[in-house]
Amino acid sequence: MFTDALTLIGFALVLAPVLSIKFPTPERHP
Repeated sequence: MFTDALTLIGFALVLAPVLSIKFPTPERHP
């Protein structure tokens, strides 16, 4: 279970910047 948590965290760290680039939020672009 602990390894599953690390995997989810890893995916989040990798997908977060990708999603922010593909779907930029208005807050990021003043």
